Amino acid sequence: MDDLTNVRDLLEKTRKEDPESYNRIMEQVAIKKREYLLHGGHRENAGRKKSLYPKITCSFSLPNEIVIVLEEYSKENNMSKSKALEELVRKGILNLKGI
Repeated sequence: MDDLTNVRDLLEKTRKEDPESYNRIMEQVAIKKREYLLHGGHRENAGRKKSLYPKITCSFSLPNEIVIVLEEYSKENNMSKSKALEELVRKGILNLKGI
């Protein structure tokens, strides 16, 4: 017999011999079950925080040598390729504007 069968047998025996104790046990089980079920789902401040600057996904074709430079830059600066590309584009825009 497994432990679950032993517990079920014990509960059944308690239900027959001491209905009051059985009812208290089942009430406690119901409370724990409700607590467990209420834990999931939406919780305040859960999940990924919204960005101040929403981003969109784009697809571009770039020459191999630019991709290589981008990958090297991202590794050197310990950042994702997306973040590295964003940083380099921002620097290029600022350079064009003479800032």
